[in-house]
Amino acid sequence: MILVGITGGIGSGKSTVCKVLNVLGYPVYHADERAKFLMSASRGIIKGLKEHFGEIIFDDKGQLDRKKLAAIIFHEPTDLKFINSLVHPQVAEDLVQWAGQQSSDLLFIEAAILIESGFTKYTHKILVVTAPLETRIKRITNRDQCSLEDAMVRINNQMEDKQRIVYADKVITCDGKTLILPQLFTFINSLKK
Repeated sequence: MILVGITGGIGSGKSTVCKVLNVLGYPVYHADERAKFLMSASRGIIKGLKEHFGEIIFDDKGQLDRKKLAAIIFHEPTDLKFINSLVHPQVAEDLVQWAGQQSSDLLFIEAAILIESGFTKYTHKILVVTAPLETRIKRITNRDQCSLEDAMVRINNQMEDKQRIVYADKVITCDGKTLILPQLFTFINSLKK
């Protein structure tokens, strides 16, 4: 089995690449989605969040208010580090369990902070998805209904593309003009050799 990590900055087009891989029949583990799920479902994570932030990030029904949490962590790097240290170990356990349940010889894990979180230790190859800054900003502001300033804060809180590319076995351009499928076929075929 080969586990390929897919990463890229916010708004780079990782989700689009993953959808293409799913259509091709490859299983994709979405680390960010699983982290969101675990943050609402794991008693250990919820307890840690309450101890660190108090009730301020929970609504009146006791549910995690992601917007409030995002407003805090994207402006305070130490809080973001805390969240990562709390959530990443549980996501890693979840990934290992998921991978053990798959029958495909080629699996993918998609994570915005694959490199920063140390999840590269679980991968054999790394795909980095890139897009021009203007394209990323447009995607983020449209998708998240946020301001340009908020989009830039999120972008600036992540590793730069030039730093990610150092780790890449393949760079996929997802700019809305360049075809994704031929880029993926080239990479997948190289793995089968």
